[in-house]
Amino acid sequence: MELTVGGRPAIQDPSDYQIVDSLQWLGASSDTFAILSKTEMTYIQTAGTFDDGFVLEYQLGSIDQHFRSESDSLPLETVSEAFLLYAAGDPAWQQVTSWQKEDLGGASTPLWPIVAVVLVAAAVVAYLATRAA
Repeated sequence: MELTVGGRPAIQDPSDYQIVDSLQWLGASSDTFAILSKTEMTYIQTAGTFDDGFVLEYQLGSIDQHFRSESDSLPLETVSEAFLLYAAGDPAWQQVTSWQKEDLGGASTPLWPIVAVVLVAAAVVAYLATRAA
């Protein structure tokens, strides 16, 4: 199991503490996404902020088995519960929210590349704004 949060180095076989601690940074910094993966194609992931809430997604080995939470404004507590249950191998993680199947149309990439591009763009805008001030 591997935990990736934002642009930080991945944590191999994270403990419950490491998962909860890492998720606490979501929305409070530029690290607005997290992926807990068993393999490249089997994972649970989240993105969001404290103010707007979080979305959860998971994939089970194939892009044909990619699902997204019906709500995109889940509280961090729900996300933490899902990640902890997933890490423990407890199938109850699928019961923490309602899911809808996603049609990725051939895409197999987790959220993190998209989020990374957005974060870099935001950092550039913030940098330019501080230089102009």
